[in-house]
Amino acid sequence: MKQQPFFLPKEWAIQGLPPIYRRVESVQSDTTKVVERAIDEVQENLTHEQAQINLVISVISHYVQRQQLWWQAPFEIEQESWAEKKFQDLAQKWRKETKHISSLTKAILHPAYQRIIGMGPVAIKFILRELEERPHHWFWALESITGDNPVQPEDDFDGAVKAWLRWGQVRGFI
Repeated sequence: MKQQPFFLPKEWAIQGLPPIYRRVESVQSDTTKVVERAIDEVQENLTHEQAQINLVISVISHYVQRQQLWWQAPFEIEQESWAEKKFQDLAQKWRKETKHISSLTKAILHPAYQRIIGMGPVAIKFILRELEERPHHWFWALESITGDNPVQPEDDFDGAVKAWLRWGQVRGFI
């Protein structure tokens, strides 16, 4: 069967779409407006909620920072003097308890020496100051903490002391 071509009725061309089509078009337009308004409201609410969340985060962050400052500030101020006192006590104990030990291995395995190494980078300037004032075998501790060794194979004890002091000066520890 041959299909007949589809022609719009003449009155539609004159009067526009029939009422049913105009209603569908109107509903679609209204629906689009409703959806757009709903999207705007959701975005507005999200923006408002995000602003509230940001405010809460800001207040909490400020509170946490104040709490951290409360306990950190005295610690930061006293940390270096505390670390220096701890280092001096351990160094004195190490010197006293190892002065009659001829084995360097036994001396550096002493618990006080190992605790100085355990202090980490904070001990570097104290060790270098000690090395400058009272040269002793601090090389193992320095190398353990820094992972560096500026001493050349041909250096003797005095050369090793000078190499480490030079190393400390270049890096701002002395």
